[in-house]
Amino acid sequence: KLYMLLKNRTEESSVVSHLGLGIFSHMVEGRDFFEILLVRSKKGIFISEDVEPLYAFFIVLSSKDQRNLYLHSLMWIVQLAEECRFKDEWLAAKNADELRDLVLTAWKERKEY
Repeated sequence: KLYMLLKNRTEESSVVSHLGLGIFSHMVEGRDFFEILLVRSKKGIFISEDVEPLYAFFIVLSSKDQRNLYLHSLMWIVQLAEECRFKDEWLAAKNADELRDLVLTAWKERKEY
């Protein structure tokens, strides 16, 4: 079901992909809701013939009242993907804790600037 949703979103250009990273974002009903789901595939996720394989996939869901955080997070994820070491470190992480630490450390470093 998630694959079909992503495939349909790709056809509608709602999935951003850059350097092996994909971002699926969606506004949901309700209030005070913001979630990011991290997905890694060492072999790559092929969601379309026109899109390079995705090794990192971020699913960002937010309610409309969290719009500022939502937009800021999308920009930050794209910036993260552009860092030369991100893909190598993402693929080298040994487990979910290391993936989470990689993302949180990058978030903290960005906020310090």
